[in-house]
Amino acid sequence: LSMMKPATEYVFSLTNTSKLLGWKSDPVYLNLTTPPVISSMLEVGKITTTSLKLKFTPTDVDGARFEKYEFVFSVNDKVNITLTKDPNDKSRSFLFKNLKPGRKYKCYLFTVYNSVRSSPVMKVFITYPEKVENFYLIARSRSVKLFWTAHDPTLPYIYYRISYSGTDGLKSSESFDTSQCQFLASHLQPSTWYTFSVTAVADDLESESASTTVLTGSTGIHFYTDIQTCIILLWFQRLLLCKCTELKIPWQKCHLANISFLIAMALLIIITLL
Repeated sequence: LSMMKPATEYVFSLTNTSKLLGWKSDPVYLNLTTPPVISSMLEVGKITTTSLKLKFTPTDVDGARFEKYEFVFSVNDKVNITLTKDPNDKSRSFLFKNLKPGRKYKCYLFTVYNSVRSSPVMKVFITYPEKVENFYLIARSRSVKLFWTAHDPTLPYIYYRISYSGTDGLKSSESFDTSQCQFLASHLQPSTWYTFSVTAVADDLESESASTTVLTGSTGIHFYTDIQTCIILLWFQRLLLCKCTELKIPWQKCHLANISFLIAMALLIIITLL
């Protein structure tokens, strides 16, 4: 059946009829109310990390007939909050508190007539994410490694925006997005101050940034220190070889010690170049 009016009660009857004998059964009646119309829109009023203030526009279609607005706020899969508003009520907003940061919440709006709901107007709203925690970094001469922990690691849609700027005069700023809780900033200049910040992002909402400023190491100082260390290792190597000869230790063991010293010096050179 089509071309039926909204928010209207219809009575249907069903009768069995015999074409041969012309007999009819007693009719069975069905009362049916068609859903009311809805033209409202859900909008956000104010968002914080733990609250949502939502509002809606009125349904003002000509001839629209309904008794109330019904608003359903889905806290989670098991808990729903249902609120109602009179059509003549000038206040068309709802405030929800004690929510979790960075969470998505589904909201439904209906018009209701004779206990029959209209089709829903549905929209998903999200609270601001919380600032990252335990933010720290490890600085080297040409790179800085950033580490942090998520306020709520169960939210897979939250990602992190890393931005940093230096005083070297070459790059004013850089910005990167990542889903991991760590980041390596490379190709930096030694002996340069850099400011790093990490921001949690959920959809288009950004948290408060966690930031810190650090000075990268000096390559020259590291190189000088490592040269001193290499000289000391070479001196110990020579002393060890002399002791091996004096104590008549088999040459295989002396050779193993010599290789160990060479590996240690190679590692120092690699660390210096990082």
